[in-house]
Amino acid sequence: MRLQVSWLRDYVDWNGSVEELAHTLTRLGIEVESVNYVGIAAAKIVIGVILDVERHPNADRLRVCRVFDGRTTRQIVCGAPNVQQGQRVAVALPGAELPEGLTIEHRTIRGVESEGMICSERELGIGDDHAGIVAFDGDIAPGLPLSELFPPDVVLEISITPNRADALSHFGIARILAAAVGHKAQLPHVRIADAFTAPCTIELPYPDLCQRYAARVLQNVTIAPSPLWMQRRLERAGIRPRNVVVDVTNYVMLECGQPLHAFDFQTIQSGQIIVRLARQGESLTTLDGIERALDPTMLCIADVERPLAVAGVMGGVDSAITEATTQVLLESAYFAPASIRRTAKTLGLQTDASYRFERGADIEMIPYALDRAAALIAELTGASVSTALDVYPHPRTPKELSVRIERAKRILGVGLRSSEVKSALIRSGFALTEERPEQITVRVPSYRADISQEIDLIEEIAIAQGYEAIPASSEASVPYAARRIPEHLQLPTRRAEIRRWLADVGFYEALSFTLQDPQTLLDAERALELTNPLGRERSVLRQWLLPSMVEILSRNARYGADSMRLFEIGKVFFASSTGGEHHATEHEHLVLAVAGRHGRRHWLESHRWVDFYDLKGAIEALGKRFRLNLQWQPAESPEATAEWLVAPVMEILCDGRAIGFAGQIAPRLARRWDIPEAAFLAELALEPFYHIAGTLPHYQAPSPYPAVERDLALIVDRSLPAQAVVETIQQSGGELLRSVEPFDVFEHPSLGEGRKSIALHLTFASGARTLTDAEVERAIERVLDAVASRHGAQLRTS
Repeated sequence: MRLQVSWLRDYVDWNGSVEELAHTLTRLGIEVESVNYVGIAAAKIVIGVILDVERHPNADRLRVCRVFDGRTTRQIVCGAPNVQQGQRVAVALPGAELPEGLTIEHRTIRGVESEGMICSERELGIGDDHAGIVAFDGDIAPGLPLSELFPPDVVLEISITPNRADALSHFGIARILAAAVGHKAQLPHVRIADAFTAPCTIELPYPDLCQRYAARVLQNVTIAPSPLWMQRRLERAGIRPRNVVVDVTNYVMLECGQPLHAFDFQTIQSGQIIVRLARQGESLTTLDGIERALDPTMLCIADVERPLAVAGVMGGVDSAITEATTQVLLESAYFAPASIRRTAKTLGLQTDASYRFERGADIEMIPYALDRAAALIAELTGASVSTALDVYPHPRTPKELSVRIERAKRILGVGLRSSEVKSALIRSGFALTEERPEQITVRVPSYRADISQEIDLIEEIAIAQGYEAIPASSEASVPYAARRIPEHLQLPTRRAEIRRWLADVGFYEALSFTLQDPQTLLDAERALELTNPLGRERSVLRQWLLPSMVEILSRNARYGADSMRLFEIGKVFFASSTGGEHHATEHEHLVLAVAGRHGRRHWLESHRWVDFYDLKGAIEALGKRFRLNLQWQPAESPEATAEWLVAPVMEILCDGRAIGFAGQIAPRLARRWDIPEAAFLAELALEPFYHIAGTLPHYQAPSPYPAVERDLALIVDRSLPAQAVVETIQQSGGELLRSVEPFDVFEHPSLGEGRKSIALHLTFASGARTLTDAEVERAIERVLDAVASRHGAQLRTS
């Protein structure tokens, strides 16, 4: 929400600085995300009128304008393509300082004197448009300082938690602030002289869904733009001004938090308002021009014939305020939060009104908001106002809660007196109903829907005391029912070990959304799709992490990163293919990416791009760290990754079972996402890492006796992976074989068609004695027999 400091000061006496205000609000639980200075403070920026425009004699794209600034006529050179005679424009006079720091001077531009500058929105700091100058309405007097049209102000972007509906307005924030500083927040006094009896009726057949509905009718309304001061406040709150009636309803909502709606009263049949559930087959074209099908779970505002609005969400086109409107019905109501939330989600439509109704508006603010809006419209348009109709079938009984002094002291860990507790709660808006030495009972104000139990009152006491004023103490005791986290909710401890290890070897962790675009699915038939997604690009639960990592690589590359080593650990989700009790399965995956340059530039090392073996080495080192036997082989069916990775894609196996894949990003995809083509990605399931035995590695002392080394060159089929040969040698070499390392691959027609030669380095050793040649030869014979029988391998002798 955007909080305007000048508007806030209408309701509370605050004389502190903006920095103090931001700190105080944050301390009170209202997070301030940003502080923005808006408006125009410079004194020498005024409205001017362009008298005539001529071509610049020495530049085709420049124009020479004569501008009247309210006192004198000036010659100004302007390069904007939209400059025209008769426009009212913003003129920065010599000596004016623009928001970006530019000081305007009397200058000569291509041989022509220029006595100022005609400004664009961006140059003035009032918008982002820089394509041309900004033009104003023709009825603004030349010479008027722009600081009167755009008064300087400070706008705080604040974040409101879902439970604090009372903070969704300027008065709501003022009320919170006033309680903290010991002042009182006050809304403007409203007085209405009722001119006539309301010519309408209200029916509430579903009082559980619409608990209160109030209305006034205004006659002789003239639809015109709202005053500039109101337009500026709405614009700075992010709402586009429309007309005086609609602007007043939005203004009052931002002021006191109560959403309002205005109907063209002449479109309401028989003057009868019925708040009912929609009927099967009914539809309504809402104010955004979209025809929406309604269902019987949706509450609507209707007359005797048809729906007029989706209650608490958006009005309809047929009853909207237009330039022809002369009679207006103002609505101020309370709708059940769950009903509005369900309707807004079903329709995929969230508005400022539904946002507030979903969180629980203040039911007792309804009459004030209605009167305030009616009085403003009457003041601005000269309309007459009817008496108020206020249908409230079951008035709420104020809630009462008690707080025990000893419990508050125990939880907060500070000494508290009964008088301090009472004072803190009264300042926060609670009414005292009973006071005893050991307990205080208060009445909860209607706007505090978030206060429902004793612990909430203790939190209010802590806020009133100030969290920073509560010292660290071992006396604080917060009871916690779950002494032990259930095993199925515990995070795998090995996940943290993997994260630490990857960070230690130079990888940076990334985080991405669990929701993805349906086009990224691996198996569309097993997709888990949201019923009411915010948008198609985030409408399904992800089935793999690689698409998100591609997005992250792209974002970092566009920011100028030229060497990237990233990883993410996250869950993937599939609909169950077997049915039964569980409708979905989830697994935890790891995705790794290396892209761009290999490490940072260094004057001692020549530059190189990363390659597949940088990624493969990291994965193998990770496997060794956690004592997993990982193997590699070409993927048998790489179609699933064909759009993302270029062939050949390698499959990663653990004890013969496929757990992942690795490969290079497809060049077409790399160009589209602005990623270096030297980008390699791998994704693997983490279950094998989580399920390995937690035994500690054993130390094995190096042999004190010399090792014996032999090289073998074996001729095998070209399609046979070297890893298969290595595994066969390891299995058949016996206990004396210490290591097998392939170090060369050779292909030549002399080897035979479809054949290749793999050279391997074998190391033999014993911890008890020096090996003899005979022992080593016997082991070599076993190896040759095994590779010949399993793979048809032949010993290459030349």
